[in-house]
Amino acid sequence: MRTHDPVWYTSIGWSVLAHVLVIVGSTFFIARGCSMADPIPGGGGGGGGGGADGAVSKKVAVVKLMKQAKQPPRRKKHFGRSNSAISLYFPSIDDSHIATDVAEVTENQYVANPADADAANAGGFAGEGSGGFGSGPGSGGGFGGGSADGMLHFRRLQYDDPGWNDGMDNESRADLNFLEELHRVSHLKTADHSEAIPVATLRSFKKGLAPPFVYFTGTGPAINLSSEDVRILRQYVLDGGMIFADAGSEEWGRAFRSFIAKVFPERELLDISNDDPIFSQPFRFPGGAPPLWHHDGSRARGMKFDGRWGVFYYPGNLNDAWKTGHGGQPPAIVTQAMRLGMNVVWYSAVHYLEATKQFRK
Repeated sequence: MRTHDPVWYTSIGWSVLAHVLVIVGSTFFIARGCSMADPIPGGGGGGGGGGADGAVSKKVAVVKLMKQAKQPPRRKKHFGRSNSAISLYFPSIDDSHIATDVAEVTENQYVANPADADAANAGGFAGEGSGGFGSGPGSGGGFGGGSADGMLHFRRLQYDDPGWNDGMDNESRADLNFLEELHRVSHLKTADHSEAIPVATLRSFKKGLAPPFVYFTGTGPAINLSSEDVRILRQYVLDGGMIFADAGSEEWGRAFRSFIAKVFPERELLDISNDDPIFSQPFRFPGGAPPLWHHDGSRARGMKFDGRWGVFYYPGNLNDAWKTGHGGQPPAIVTQAMRLGMNVVWYSAVHYLEATKQFRK
């Protein structure tokens, strides 16, 4: 018997205390659920796309695609304005599955550095330095309010849908191809690996250090996420994040519109005007989102929260042009698809930092 042994009592006491601390500590961290961080690259930034030599180009490049359809489109519709040089052909939603109907003649413009354009400066986010994406004075890629060890990731939502991972496999590499091009053009630090997360993971990020955007795509006719997932997605956007949705099929386009109405029943998807900052920085798209497949119409739409787009919805398979092989798309369309993606990422990072700055003080 050791009932009167002080060493034995001391050992038992320390053992009990250690177990209590483990239980209490684990409960605290599980309940808090905030152990992950995804800091955005900090620094200055020219607000424009610097080339490999760091110089900022102000040249306006006009991209013109001439594509011969293999068969006459069933219903042609031409849209244009008398004061615009842009001439677009948009197939109807019913024809969206016909690859040859993407465009007969497409003209769009992009500006490598619109930092001195009225539309860019009006938002107050264009940088003053040179060579790279970002906000704030300085040179190179980076965002004022970001972190020195920050890095941009491309996180996509994993859920029960046949096409949730479309184009992101090791062969197609849509996400990695996009990140590599973003790094080349912007000088920003970008992840070198593919990342998929379930919706529930979003609640594990610290406030102010969550991903500025999450990519959401699919091909199925319904989006079946739990009520808890809906709540988490809603809070993620209200806390400053962005849902970057990309319709992988006509059916998924309808499914997304129905789903996002459940997440935000008090809001509606709005047409994003051609002169919106998301189409102006760092590259300018005077005609709005460039044409691709148009699974769900020809216009990009979104939902606004305190003046920023918290939901950006592209109507048709933007990532198809990011894949290795680019889905058979010509270089002009690939360039536009890459640069529109960069605009969305840039916009989400700048506005996330602004919306969450109180959490990083």
